[in-house]
Formats: sequence, C-alpha cells, structure tokens
Amino acid sequence: MTGVEKEHVNLRRQIAQYIADETERVINSCLDSPAADLVRRHVDKLHCDGEWAGEDVIRATASCLGRDIHVYTAVGHTFPLVYRPDGGAAVASAKAIKIAFYEKGHYKALVSKSVN
Repeated sequence: MTGVEKEHVNLRRQIAQYIADETERVINSCLDSPAADLVRRHVDKLHCDGEWAGEDVIRATASCLGRDIHVYTAVGHTFPLVYRPDGGAAVASAKAIKIAFYEKGHYKALVSKSVN
C-alpha cells in the first residue's frame, strides 16, 4: 500500500494477528477440537513469507483495515469482485485497495499513475 517493503511485513503481521484473534473467537464459540487445530495451523502459516493469500485473507484484510478491496481478474468478470469490511461499511475517507489476481494465489497491487 505504501510501496515500502518493510511496511508490507508490518501489514502482513497486522492482518495475520487480526485473523488469529477473530479465529480464536470463532473457535471458542463453535468449533470442535480437530477442526480448531486445522484452522489454527492455517492461521499460523499466514505469518510466514511466501504463504499465498486466499479469499479468506482478502476478506479479513478488508475488515482489518476498514477498506473495500477490489479484485480484478480476467476470468469471467467484467467488474471487479468487491470485498467489504464486516458490517459492510468502509471508512468513508479511505480509497479502495485495488489488486489484480493473475494466477493461483498471486495478486499484484494496482496503483494509479498520475498524468503530467
């Protein structure tokens, strides 16, 4: 989001912690032990570099940051897929995050270039 690699690492940690916290809340309320262990292992992987983001991570990122996320893909969609924060309301002053899905598990940020 900022173009600074260190910020990417911090953002990944922030989102992984958000997912871990939300996961524990859900686990404590409704999952049995084997399912809980599987979910915890998945969440633990999210802290690691090179772990691919899936739809669950995109949804959690929208909620964690309070921003809409638009995912552009060449397969079957004319308009972007829009992921909104839980509750449906993004922070009004925040621009949507725009990313392109270009192969399984790989996304690239889309950044507008200013025209001079």
